[in-house]
Amino acid sequence: MNWVIALTIFIVTYAILFTEKIDRTIITLAGALGIVLGGTYFGFYDQVEAFSAIDFDTISLVLGMMLMVGTVERTGVIDSVPLTIALIPVIHGLGNLHGVEMTSYWWALALGAVLGGVSSPIGSSANVISVSISEGTDSPIKFLRWLKVGVPLTAVNLSIASLFMFLGMKIGYM
Repeated sequence: MNWVIALTIFIVTYAILFTEKIDRTIITLAGALGIVLGGTYFGFYDQVEAFSAIDFDTISLVLGMMLMVGTVERTGVIDSVPLTIALIPVIHGLGNLHGVEMTSYWWALALGAVLGGVSSPIGSSANVISVSISEGTDSPIKFLRWLKVGVPLTAVNLSIASLFMFLGMKIGYM
């Protein structure tokens, strides 16, 4: 039964987030406070258990990502290029570690980076600029409005790219 209460708090928090009527930071903190208070009141855990369950590595990672995104949003420069650059040594290392042909991995990185950027308004520099320009018009592109178009479009594009990858590997091109 405890999981139902926690799930309800989680869903309500996200539902309010998607309305974009209240600042995300306030909603997120309120949701976290709801989980802590609900957990204490309904006896999900005691304070020692709660504190020992905190994964500070994950919190540090998320905090670092938030700081990077916040900084990049303010400067107006964000796209899939930094992600691609960060993944190059990972893919290279996989090839060296396992001694496998890496052509398909390079194609997957290239296609995923380009096509994945369509799904979010901050997924590429062009997206950020388009959304910024739209804010000065009578019909600005809000985050949810972008997702309604971007996510299905990304799903179609990635499906086509996956088919391309599959056929390329089947005929020995990759």
